[in-house]
This record gives sequence, C-alpha cells and structure tokens, in this order.
Amino acid sequence: MKRSGECVMCGGCCESIRITSVLSNLMSQHGSLDEARAYYSFRGIEISYVNEETDTACLELNIPCDKLTADKKCSLNDRPEQKPVICHHYPWFQDNIETCGYKWK
Repeated sequence: MKRSGECVMCGGCCESIRITSVLSNLMSQHGSLDEARAYYSFRGIEISYVNEETDTACLELNIPCDKLTADKKCSLNDRPEQKPVICHHYPWFQDNIETCGYKWK
C-alpha cells in the first residue's frame, strides 16, 4: 500500500502513542493474536494494526502528546525543527484516524 494525501493538522495522531512491534514475537509470546489482544487490553493497550506480510503489529496506548493543545493543534507547528522525526513522517502505515488527511491505496 502507498500513502497519499497530506497532513490536515487534525491532531489525531497526537492523541495516542503507537509502537511498532514484531508480529511473530507477539505470536510466540502469547500463542495467538486473540491472547495477545486480551493481555494488552488488560493494560489499556490496543493492537490496532496487524500486517502478516511485513510481520508487524501496532500497539496503541491512549497517551496524548504533551505538545497537543486544547484545540488539537501541535504547539510546535511554528517550530518544526523541534518536532521529533517521526512526527514529520507519520503515518508509516494505515491507521484508524478518520480525520487524517493521509489515505492508503
């Protein structure tokens, strides 16, 4: 899949933290995807994306960025050199943020 579109500064990607994990490691640790989902859900973590082809899974925690303002804007937008690199390259893969200006085809 290829990403197209552009950032519309909706702030959706800043409302939680997403950690890319190795799917085969999750499967060997938990035995199944359902078991891994249950284990992580007890800790407030969602497995929000799985791609068997790339052996990746995305773990998502509802922890907002402390640079996100009340109106869901990044307080560093006027100082992009201070933003972490990942903020400039997000998203790496399809996510469930409906307001995001990026689409995948």
